[in-house]
Amino acid sequence: MPKLDLELDLGDAPVVQVPEPARGAPPKPTAAAMKTLAPQLELDDWPGDLEVALEGEEPPAPERAGARGAVGRGDVPPSARGSEAASPSVRGTDGTRTPPPADDTLTDEEVTALAGFGPAPFEWLPALAYTIRVVRRRRVLTALLERTRRESDEVRRRAQAEMLRMIEAVRDREGEGDEELAELLRPVVDLAAQVSVRSESLARTLEQHRADRASLAAELMARQADRDGLLPERRTAQVWVEDATESVSRLKGDLARLARDLTVAHEDATRAAGASEFAPPEHARRIKAIEVQRATVAEEVVAVERTLAERRASLAAVDRRIADAERAISDVHARTAAGERRARTEQQSGEQALRTADQDRLEVSEAVATKLVRQHPTRVTPDEHERHLQGAEDLARAARQVLLHERALHAHHPEAFRRGLLLLGGGTVLGLLLLLGLLRVLL
Repeated sequence: MPKLDLELDLGDAPVVQVPEPARGAPPKPTAAAMKTLAPQLELDDWPGDLEVALEGEEPPAPERAGARGAVGRGDVPPSARGSEAASPSVRGTDGTRTPPPADDTLTDEEVTALAGFGPAPFEWLPALAYTIRVVRRRRVLTALLERTRRESDEVRRRAQAEMLRMIEAVRDREGEGDEELAELLRPVVDLAAQVSVRSESLARTLEQHRADRASLAAELMARQADRDGLLPERRTAQVWVEDATESVSRLKGDLARLARDLTVAHEDATRAAGASEFAPPEHARRIKAIEVQRATVAEEVVAVERTLAERRASLAAVDRRIADAERAISDVHARTAAGERRARTEQQSGEQALRTADQDRLEVSEAVATKLVRQHPTRVTPDEHERHLQGAEDLARAARQVLLHERALHAHHPEAFRRGLLLLGGGTVLGLLLLLGLLRVLL
C-alpha cells in the first residue's frame, strides 16, 4: 500500500467553519471540511457512507417498495440475515473458544426489518393500506416461522447427536475407572439402556404381530379351502334337485293329460252306449288302460317327489356347511382387522415411547456434554471440543432465528392495524347496504 505524504501546504486552502465540539468530546470533522480537503489528500473516490457518518446521521433506509418487495417474496432482509451470524463464539488469546454469551438479545431493528410491515400511519386511509399489508405479510411470516422451526429442530437433532457421539467416545476411552466421570455420564447411560429396552420391546411387539398375522392368514386359507371344497358338492346337489324338479313337472303333466284322456273315454263310452245300458267292450278296455297308466304315473310322481325332497335336503345341508364356512371366514377377517388395529396402536405407542426416550437421551446429552467440556476439558480431544462449540453456536443461532421470526410475526402497530380493520369493516358493511338498496330499486 503506497504511503501518503501528509506534509500538506494548507496556506491556499479555503477556510472552513468547523462547529465547536461539545465540552469533553473530541473534535469531529464535518463532511464539508472533508470534501474541501479531499482534492489535496488525493482522494478520488468519496465514500457516501463516510459523509453520513461524519454528519452523525443514520444511513438512509432502503426504499419502501423495494424493501417490501424483497420481504414479500419470503426472503429474509439483509439486516435479518446478518443476525444469523450474531453471537459468535469468542476465541481467547490461547486459541480456545467459548460459547456465545447467554444474554444476547434481539434488537428492534432486526425485528422490524424482518417483519417488513413498514411505518405505522395513524390517518384512516393509510391505516387501511397498512392493515392490508400486515395481513399479507403475516401469511409470509407464518410460513417462514414454520420453516425456521423445522430447520431449528433439524439443527438441534444434529447438534445433540454429535454431542451424544462425543459422550460415547469419551466413555469408551475412559472406561468405568473414574467415578466422578461415570457419575456425570450416568444419566446418558441410563437413558441409553431405556432406549435399548424400549427398542427391544417394540421389536418383540412387531414380531408377535407378524406371527399373529401369519397364523390368521393360514387359518383364513384353511377356511376358504373348506368353503371352496363344498362348492362342487353344492353344484352336484343343485343339478340333482333341478333334474328331480323337472321329472316331477313332467310326470304331473302326464297325469293331467291322462285325466283328460279318461274324461274323453268316458264321454265316448256314454255316446256309444246310447239307449242301452252298457257300452261296447272296447270302450271299457280303453278306460281300463287309461286308469292303469294313470295309477302308474301317479306312483312315479310320488317316488320322484320323495327323491326331490331328499335332494333338496342334501342341498340345504351343503348350503348350511357353506354358510358356516363363510361365517368362519368372516370371523377370521374380523379378528384380522382387530389385530391390525391393535398392532397399529401398539406399534405407534411403542414408536412414540422409543422416540420420547431417544429425545430425552439427546436432550440430556446436550446438558451432559456441556458439563463434560467445562468440568473435564482434558478428557475431550481438541477436535471434539471444537465440534461441541460449533454445535452450541448452531443451537444458539437456530434458537435466535426462531425467536426473531416469532417476534416479527407480531411486530405490527396494534392501533394502526385496528384502525385499518375498522375502516375495512365499515366499508364492507356500507358496500352491502348499497348493494341491497340497488337490488331493491331494481326489483
